[in-house]
Amino acid sequence: MIRWQNISQVIICKAEVTERMLVALLVEGHVLLEDVPGIGKTTLAKALARSLDCSFAQTHFTPDLLPSRAGIAWPSPPSSIKYHRGKRSEYMPITYTNRKGLTYYLCKSVTKTGKPRYYFAREPKGEPVEEIPEGFKIGESVTGLVFLKKDRSAQILPEEVAAVEAVVGRHPKSRNYRVSVKHDRIEVYEQVGPDAEDLIRVLGRQGLGMPGLDDRIRAERERYARFTPVLRFILTNAERRIFRVERMHYGGRDEWFEIRPTGSVDRLARRLIPKLGTDAFFELFC
Repeated sequence: MIRWQNISQVIICKAEVTERMLVALLVEGHVLLEDVPGIGKTTLAKALARSLDCSFAQTHFTPDLLPSRAGIAWPSPPSSIKYHRGKRSEYMPITYTNRKGLTYYLCKSVTKTGKPRYYFAREPKGEPVEEIPEGFKIGESVTGLVFLKKDRSAQILPEEVAAVEAVVGRHPKSRNYRVSVKHDRIEVYEQVGPDAEDLIRVLGRQGLGMPGLDDRIRAERERYARFTPVLRFILTNAERRIFRVERMHYGGRDEWFEIRPTGSVDRLARRLIPKLGTDAFFELFC
C-alpha cells in the first residue's frame, strides 16, 4: 500500500502532481514530468519508488546514446521490445544548456582537504551528479559561463528586472547589451569589440558579401561575444524600493562612479540607459 505520508515527508507543494503519478501507476500508464532543473522531479520519482519498495534507475538521453546502452533490446524478428538494465541506466547527470546553445554537465570532484567540489564541463567528468547540492542553484553569466551559486533569497523583484530589460530592448543597439541580476543589484553589460552589423555593412560595401555570410557572422559573434559591465542599479532601501546608480569609469584604473540622484529603478533606467554608447554617457558624474 502506498503511504502518502512517505512522499509528503520528502517533497512538498507537489500534491496534485503526486496524485496524478499514483493514478498513472494504478492504470499502468506513463508519466512525463516537464519543468526547469532543480524543482524536485527526480526526488519525487525516487520518493514514490521507495514508498513502493521498488528499484529506481535513470537514463540520460544524450545524442550519442545507443539503444543497447539505454537498456532497449530489439529482438529479431521484432515481435516485441524488451528492456534490460543498460550501462547508463544508473544515473541522470544534471545538464544545462546556456544562451549560446552549448550543453554543460554538472560534475563533482574532491579537493585535497576532502571537500566536494562542483563544476560544469562540456563532457561528463568525475563522479556523476544527480541532484543540485542543497542551497545552490544554477547560474549563467552574460557570456554564457555556467556555474553553481548560493540560492539566496532574491532582493530584486521580477518586475524591476523586466523594467530594465524593456528599456534596454528599446535601445538602438540593444543587441550589444545584456542584463544580469546579482542579489541586490541589476547590472547592464556592453559587448566588447566590433559590432557584427557594422562588419556586415563594410563587407557589403567592399563587394565581399555572399549568401548566408551575414547569418554566419551574427551567429559566430553571438557565440564568442565578450561583455563588460558598464552600468549598475544597486538597491539601497528594500522597503521603499530605492536604488542608487553607478557607471564604470575606464581610466588609469577601472572603477565605479556613483551617479545621482537615487530613485526607482524604472525611472533611473529610462533616464540613463538611452545614453549608453554615446558621449553623453561618459559625461555622467556625481
